[in-house]
Amino acid sequence: MSLSLEYSFGPSILRSVYDQVVQPKSFEQLIYELDKGRQYSPDDCDKLTQKIRALPTSLQTTYRFVEFISDIPALWTTYEDEESTDQDPPFDKRSLFGLFARRVVLAFKKMSFLGVSNFVSEFEAWAAGDNSSGYQRIVRDSIKDEHGQMAISRWLEKIFADSLNNDLMAPRTRQFIININIVKIDKVNSVFRELRQHAMLNLVRIYSFNGQIAATRKLLQEAITVARTSGDNIVLQQCMALLRRSEGKTKAHKEPLNELQADIPPLEVLNDVGKLLRETQPISDAFEKTVQALGIYDLSRDFRGGPPVQQDQWAFHGMQSVLWRLAGCERLAIIEENIVLAFSDNDGPDDTRFTMLQNRTAMLARQGKEMEAFGVLLDPDTWRGLDYSLNEVAHWSGEMWITMINFASRRGQQNQVNSFLKSRRPGFFRCFLQKVNQGITSVDHILKALWQSEYQGRFRLYRLAAILLADVGLEFGMTVWSRRLAEEVMPQIISGDDLELRAFACYVLARCIIACSGKNTAGLRDAIPYLHIAEQDYRTLAIYSAVQDVLYVLAIVHNDLGDQHERDSAAALHVAATIEQRRLEAVHVSEYWEEIWDLTIDISTALTSRK
Repeated sequence: MSLSLEYSFGPSILRSVYDQVVQPKSFEQLIYELDKGRQYSPDDCDKLTQKIRALPTSLQTTYRFVEFISDIPALWTTYEDEESTDQDPPFDKRSLFGLFARRVVLAFKKMSFLGVSNFVSEFEAWAAGDNSSGYQRIVRDSIKDEHGQMAISRWLEKIFADSLNNDLMAPRTRQFIININIVKIDKVNSVFRELRQHAMLNLVRIYSFNGQIAATRKLLQEAITVARTSGDNIVLQQCMALLRRSEGKTKAHKEPLNELQADIPPLEVLNDVGKLLRETQPISDAFEKTVQALGIYDLSRDFRGGPPVQQDQWAFHGMQSVLWRLAGCERLAIIEENIVLAFSDNDGPDDTRFTMLQNRTAMLARQGKEMEAFGVLLDPDTWRGLDYSLNEVAHWSGEMWITMINFASRRGQQNQVNSFLKSRRPGFFRCFLQKVNQGITSVDHILKALWQSEYQGRFRLYRLAAILLADVGLEFGMTVWSRRLAEEVMPQIISGDDLELRAFACYVLARCIIACSGKNTAGLRDAIPYLHIAEQDYRTLAIYSAVQDVLYVLAIVHNDLGDQHERDSAAALHVAATIEQRRLEAVHVSEYWEEIWDLTIDISTALTSRK
């Protein structure tokens, strides 16, 4: 090739290839680019294209390919014999063609024989039109090494087969097999050494799930050392993240957060959201950390050589559901829950799906929907994939017990709590508050809760704290201020996303309106709609002690207004509510509860005994 041809169209092709800034061209595209040089040197261009078109046919064997690459350095080598001292090499080794050719030769020398054989096959496929040949990504799993596990299985099977019928073998044959087994054991040990950090990481997770914190920290230090020695940065980052998680909160230090860097598991960054919530940080910081975890998840395909685990994406929706519920946006939280429940897999131990089902059960219980709440927990799709090793079975039975004691405590069924529920608690018992009439001492705590919930953006708790503060304000005669405080948060509560909160808020606001009316009896009528809403909600929740309080106030209002018929009707309903409350208190076990608990025991037994 002449120099004019080299400097006319060659650099435009090789520069982009050398810099790796464009997708590799196909064989026909390369010929087309070379044909553009006809306007500079038609003869040289024809010779070059003919030679290149003949390459796939002449380089079909590994030997011919190695011979071809070995002859390339002659293009820039200067001959030392006397006859050729004045002859310049075809290319300067520092030219663009020389740099490219030297790079090709150097890369080729680094290849193994198997790599050269594969390269010849990929070259033939590329010349035939397959432009993707040779550019496939090897998908690597961050934890499992299936090839290593298959190799271990094959070696162990052979060792076991060789050990059979040793008594029937001749001594020389037996010694030969022993030597072979020694070699195989060395190979097995080498594979085990490669997988040691993975095995230690899985063992650390088992310790962590079972609550063995001391053993977790001790083994993590060794796993970190092994991962660093083997150069496995993915396992190293996972071990470092688990170490930060196991450190926890101390008096001097807060829970450490993970630094955003390559190879860090996105779910560990998502776990930092829980740390922020426990550290009472603003909920906006939790949303920001969730977005960062999503970014790590989306970018993990770039530094892990393959797409991220698709099932992990539902954990981000689950966390957003929790955050939206804390922010008081119940409908957005339900949307995120529906996304997780619709697309997540219910065949295995999916902790994200199970957590969403627990949250839905708790919300249905707060709405007074007893059968729906138990139906969610008893659905086979809920408990079929629970894993005993992850303590999910214990959490499932515990959620069943908590739902029962929630309904019983609301209804005032202390007899049922003492005789049926306390003896069946699944390993733990959560105390519940009682009315102690300590409104004065609660002001400081309510004000603190009000300030912290507003600062953290937990507006669901903020609304509850505001209503509690308005209720306490009535005891101190701050009627106008309490009414204004209750009316400010009522538009967010009246939708009924939380029935118990709406019932309590309507009851408090009605009392505030009554207290502000004074001698103006016409203003009492404004409190009646709120009392009716509170009565209906408390009936739905079966909290008949609260129904009695609401009906008592309603009867007084109708009496002051001179509505004797409405007063007598409210009084009759009050008597009926009292009778219903006494009936519930006398119930030993609610209908179907004993059958539900027996079914829970049978399911838990079956789940814990399966392999």
